[in-house]
Amino acid sequence: MTFDTDDSTVDYGFIARYSAFNTLNNCPGSGTNWSSLSGSISDGPSQYSNNMLCYWIIAPTYAGRVTLDFASFSTELNQDYVTVYSCLQPNCSSVGALLGSFSGDLGAFSVSSSTGAMAVYFTSDSSNVRDGFVASYSSTLATRLNTCPDSGTLLAGVTGQISDGPGQYQILTQCTWTIAPTGAFYIRLNFTSFATEVGADFVRVYSCAASDCSSPTLLASLSGHISPAPVTTTTPVMQVVFSSDLANVDDGFVARYSTYFSCPGTGVLTGTTGTVTDGPGPYNDNSDCTWIIAPPGAPAVTLSFSSFYTDPCCDFVTVYSCPTAACNSGLSLLGSFAGTTVPTAVVSPTGIMKVTFTSDDSVHYDGFLATYTVPPDCPGSNTNLTSSNGTLTNGPGNYQPGMVCRWMVAPPGATSITLNLASLSTVTGDFLRVYTCTSASCPTPVLVSEWQGQVASTTLALANRWVLVVFQSAPALSSVGPGFVMTYQANYGGGCYGSSAASCPGYPEPLICRPATGRNESCCARLVRSANATAHAVSIPQGTYLSSVLLWMQVGSGPADITSESRRPFPASLVSLSDLGLSVTRNSGQEESGCALTATGRDNTTARWLSFEAGPCDAPGIAAAAANTGGNGVVVWFGRTLAQAAVAASATIAVEVCTVAQSSFTSGRWVDMWIRADEARVARCLYYLGAGARRPGQGYPRPSARG
Repeated sequence: MTFDTDDSTVDYGFIARYSAFNTLNNCPGSGTNWSSLSGSISDGPSQYSNNMLCYWIIAPTYAGRVTLDFASFSTELNQDYVTVYSCLQPNCSSVGALLGSFSGDLGAFSVSSSTGAMAVYFTSDSSNVRDGFVASYSSTLATRLNTCPDSGTLLAGVTGQISDGPGQYQILTQCTWTIAPTGAFYIRLNFTSFATEVGADFVRVYSCAASDCSSPTLLASLSGHISPAPVTTTTPVMQVVFSSDLANVDDGFVARYSTYFSCPGTGVLTGTTGTVTDGPGPYNDNSDCTWIIAPPGAPAVTLSFSSFYTDPCCDFVTVYSCPTAACNSGLSLLGSFAGTTVPTAVVSPTGIMKVTFTSDDSVHYDGFLATYTVPPDCPGSNTNLTSSNGTLTNGPGNYQPGMVCRWMVAPPGATSITLNLASLSTVTGDFLRVYTCTSASCPTPVLVSEWQGQVASTTLALANRWVLVVFQSAPALSSVGPGFVMTYQANYGGGCYGSSAASCPGYPEPLICRPATGRNESCCARLVRSANATAHAVSIPQGTYLSSVLLWMQVGSGPADITSESRRPFPASLVSLSDLGLSVTRNSGQEESGCALTATGRDNTTARWLSFEAGPCDAPGIAAAAANTGGNGVVVWFGRTLAQAAVAASATIAVEVCTVAQSSFTSGRWVDMWIRADEARVARCLYYLGAGARRPGQGYPRPSARG
């Protein structure tokens, strides 16, 4: 506190007394807001203390008047006071008129606040105490004002406006609008202006299943000086409620609602043919219609329009191709149409299509009528082709309109694919396309060639093991053609493919040697380690000789390698074929006597490897075996004993099978396994030519230009 005087005129000045309060809010319920319609307050059950300061905010919800009735009152006269104020706001952040300041022995009396809220303070000085006071309060609800235009009525128009009225709204306003246009799909509310007392006066928007709004769902609760986003129901009925409290007003709000309508038959369509239309008759303003066409297993979907008339500026039919039946991501736009021109047919090559129709809130016309169909398949299309060769065609006979046929050429183990287009005859708008892919699912096809019209013959060699071929004809054709005939051939080259996992539980998929096309082109290796495995196999295709088999121990489960760091001694007891479980059979399981294995070599010093030569394995024997097994060749089997040996040695068995092309095999030439433990780092298959080449047991020369 400061006291200042100027340089003229004086007066009597002032005397003030101060008190220090050491007991704050030590009365029951002091320091809290009382919102119930009735209640009681007091300084406590006995005499109050010195230097007390207590207060109560009495603000019952929606109260119009509050009355405080004192049943008893006794305080130190002119020293200890109960002071009562009216409140201008429910939380009494600002107080209004002083309703009374009471001290002494007053007995019973009452005090009222016409604002519906009051603040009560009790203070005591530093000396002398009394019994204090006991009081109860009661309240009456304020009369809510329903003065908003059209409040309390059912609004059935397809569009309209609601507001709290011109100028600022009043305190204690309560207005309700129920919007329920006949045939509504959903309703959207757009605010053009909004200003209410923050946190006190609200516009609440609800979605209702029926016009009685017996079970409303709150969509938005809006307050303050904001620009609310549009609010949209998920049901055909909307309810809007505006309420204000007993203090402070503002300019209120203005909002406009619009009704949106659906079309017949919307939703998911799974039939192989059907109709999509906005009708019958002219479509509604604010139409919002969606169809998802997803016939199970359809290679494509064609949408053909028979009539079309929409507002060219504002009312659109939009068509998308979808990757999945959900049609919620990855959509490709196929076309967007408006006006009076009947669109040409639209094709979704994924077999799933999304169609939407939207109109604005003004001019509307007769709309559209369209039919969807699923085109016929080509023979053997829409599947994965795994054989080493085959034929692709749309036939027999001429192709049909709206065809979308796909062939995924993916023979296991192929390193490249050769396509031979024997003939092509199509009309304008019909295509044969070829794509390369990174997997059989072909998530990102790359177009490499496209043909249409007349093509006599052509060959396309692709260095890829996954090739997608697509034939597509336009959905509406006045004429068609013979189409196409194409063959494919898988090329395998040298090396291996398939699993080389360290553990092969049960009977795994066999490792298949690729057909050898030259000398020593096919060397297949796999790792074996599983005590429970019954058999492991390497298949030898038709037209390829089995030449020899090499076995060695290896630590770890990585690719086959015989570096000194990874080798382990091979168990000396496992020498014979029967011990190892090695055999050569036809794919039918019958042992092939014409192509047996014979032990030919062993590192007796370190027992690191075993070698077995295939013989006699001449051309007639292989040819006969291939013929007898339907062209599938023979299989080298590795039994359970071999796998158990690997487990016992805490290692894996590396098995390398060498083959040679039949065309390369002649008398006096053979394939041998070459190992030089002190020099070689990798097992190799070497093909020796000419006189003087050493057979097994005669030493192992270094690789030469002939090897």
